[in-house]
Amino acid sequence: MKVRTVERPAEPVDYAALALAKPTRRVPVEAEAKPESGLRRTRLRPFNRRRMEQRERENFGDWAEIIRALPCANCAPEFYADNDELLSRIYRHLAAVARLPRASRSICEASHALSRGAGGDKSWLVPQCPRHHAEYGQGEETFTLRHGSMRMLAQQLWKGLGHDEDECAELVALLYPERADG
Repeated sequence: MKVRTVERPAEPVDYAALALAKPTRRVPVEAEAKPESGLRRTRLRPFNRRRMEQRERENFGDWAEIIRALPCANCAPEFYADNDELLSRIYRHLAAVARLPRASRSICEASHALSRGAGGDKSWLVPQCPRHHAEYGQGEETFTLRHGSMRMLAQQLWKGLGHDEDECAELVALLYPERADG
């Protein structure tokens, strides 16, 4: 980049003022016109689409579809209370949700109980409504005091359903029969 120096006008030198003055300003010279090369210029994408899709599968995957179809862990704690009945209750709930129109199947978000930055993956997902998801993002200690541990629930759900890929695929097929057909 070419730079030209702007000179100050010739005046009597005031050394006191010169000591306090700002240094000489440098002004860039306009770039010279370049000949057309015939190459098309395109904007760089802000992200790599394939890499984002891969990360989405790693961090959420089909397991997140199941989690999003469940009721919020904080709005309906009684749904998750009895550990012995939980799996059958989840199956019944997902069967009922599958009968709903696709647009109204889920109001929950798949929230990471252990953040991805802290080493969390899809095994740490819990269902939370947008209000509780935002509240959880503001501080885990305070949230745990108010609502209980989301980490325990995440591990309970993962050990009960998520770690078994066949069972997970069966639940996704229950929710989305059009995927199994195509």
